[in-house]
Amino acid sequence: MGTTDKDTLFEWDERKNLINVQKHGISFDSAIVVFKDELRVEYYDEIHSVDEDRFIVIGYAYDILFVVYTMRNNKARIISARLANDTERNVYYGRFKRRENSAKKDFFRSKADRRPDKRN
Repeated sequence: MGTTDKDTLFEWDERKNLINVQKHGISFDSAIVVFKDELRVEYYDEIHSVDEDRFIVIGYAYDILFVVYTMRNNKARIISARLANDTERNVYYGRFKRRENSAKKDFFRSKADRRPDKRN
């Protein structure tokens, strides 16, 4: 289950939340506001879903945020939250143009995987 709705419950590790605030200046409590954004972009994070299914949501919560979460026991567990970078903002505003007609997964490949010699 990768999408959330108004009845979704949220949880997070408070220690990880404090680290996230120090590192990115974004609390998980404020990050969950992105799930109320009807224009949010949300999809499966194929690259980082090794031990558990992870999802990415880019949405507006006082600014455009990039939030990673997983579903555990019918709750969205926040993993990280930060300000979206320019490319992620372009995804949110629909300005990210793809060279292929495949899913958005290529956008979130690691930097090494995005080098021209590594592309499929």
